[in-house]
Amino acid sequence: MVVMVIVMMMVMITKFGLVVMVITIGMVLAELLVLVVLVVVVLITTIISITTIVVIAHTITINTTIPITIITITTTITLKTFITTYSSINTTITTTNSINTIITITTTTRATRTTHNNMTNNRHHHHHYNFHHQHHHHHHKHHHQH
Repeated sequence: MVVMVIVMMMVMITKFGLVVMVITIGMVLAELLVLVVLVVVVLITTIISITTIVVIAHTITINTTIPITIITITTTITLKTFITTYSSINTTITTTNSINTIITITTTTRATRTTHNNMTNNRHHHHHYNFHHQHHHHHHKHHHQH
């Protein structure tokens, strides 16, 4: 009977793990896609802005310093936006990973605890009673203070 429960738990964890893995991979892929799109967009924007500035500069034939300044500003802005977006994506990846780890740990501990309970049932009950008693006492004290 206990073996059956353990096997069931293992199967459950494995299924859950697979789902989590698929989700994680999916999310990472989606994030990579977003990154690629971002890079392309940034590149296109930069190229277009530089080309436009160069064309305008050639047409007007004014000081070269002005277009260079504009190019520098545009590039800086684009890079800053890119970096910000990139770090937020990284945060998302990290958060996703932490959540997955927590989920895995929780499932594993839950499974272990269930097995442990079956083996040491009496001790657990006694411990539970003690904890309950302490809690009650603490509550009483708190009430008195109030």
